[in-house]
Amino acid sequence: MARIGLLGLGTVGSGVYEIINEKKGNFFEDDSTLIKKILVSDVTKKRSIEVPKDLLTEDFDEILNDEEIDIVCCVMGSYEREYDCMKKALMAKKHVATANKEIISRHLEELLSIANENGVNLLFEASVGGGIPIIESIVETLKINKINKIQGILNGTTNYIVSKMTKMKKTSRH
Repeated sequence: MARIGLLGLGTVGSGVYEIINEKKGNFFEDDSTLIKKILVSDVTKKRSIEVPKDLLTEDFDEILNDEEIDIVCCVMGSYEREYDCMKKALMAKKHVATANKEIISRHLEELLSIANENGVNLLFEASVGGGIPIIESIVETLKINKINKIQGILNGTTNYIVSKMTKMKKTSRH
């Protein structure tokens, strides 16, 4: 039975909550996975989804000190607070899943080291390529192949810029 502490209840956090606790996806069809607590900045704020008030907290320690919570899902989108929470969760021997690109790009090695020291997982695939499951594919490929180069468009903004540059280059030649 997995119990999750969810950090953030914005667009992404609300989606995670609905998929898991309201069983709107096919992944969590049984009741063995459940979000037990949700860290928010203001428990009185009006939300786009209905969430039982007893699930909400403004105090990360309620998640950190809850021995039933073994997974912390980080989707706050902030930097300092989320980074601090991730480190504390890993040190408390809780698995961490994050979609935070900035934290992963700046602190991946440090966070992986803390996770390894504490025998837990740091899952960050949601922070890469818009959540396209590429990390696991690369890890599996590296077991039998050598990867010399990875090339591609990283996100919508990059796609727009590369397309614009390509178009400008073609028009400047004529």
